Amino acid sequence: DPRIMLLGCALEMSSDGEKSRMIPLDTLMEQEESYLKILVRKIKALGPNLVLVQKGAARQVQMQLQEANISVVINVKPEVLQRIARCTGGEVTEQIQQIINPASTVALGTCARWCVKLFPQYQGSKSMKRYMIFEGCRARLGCTISLRGGDEATLSRVKKVAKFAVYAAHSMKLEAAFICDAGGALERST
Repeated sequence: DPRIMLLGCALEMSSDGEKSRMIPLDTLMEQEESYLKILVRKIKALGPNLVLVQKGAARQVQMQLQEANISVVINVKPEVLQRIARCTGGEVTEQIQQIINPASTVALGTCARWCVKLFPQYQGSKSMKRYMIFEGCRARLGCTISLRGGDEATLSRVKKVAKFAVYAAHSMKLEAAFICDAGGALERST
């Protein structure tokens, strides 16, 4: 099963917020290289197969993780990271120090399988849209509905109807729970 690391921070040398001071460029580059090697070693030790990053990742980090057969996806929206965390049981790590600090723990998410698929954006469209698909997550924690086919206007209308249907189903579930909590009973229709 793939193990997924979710990062709400960048995979690059962080500044400590100290006042600017004069440092020789070669010394600074050596410090950065050393820091990034430690960071990659710590990530490898956690054992993820996939790292999703909200911000960017230094080229050196991407290359070293790729050599270790760890896929890296950068510029993932924060709300997408939160949804993936919910569905896979992982946690979004907000600070890079949580990875480097041996006393802290990083909760990785898992799923049965993940893959990347390309789909045409609209029927007859030559532009493709890339989707990451996570399979085997706990079904009660979330799902994805993929609407395909038709032109942009049709898909837009279907999307609005689908959103409303999901909202109505969720509201109905909450209302049923409220009635049961208040001592009421629901009849099951056959």
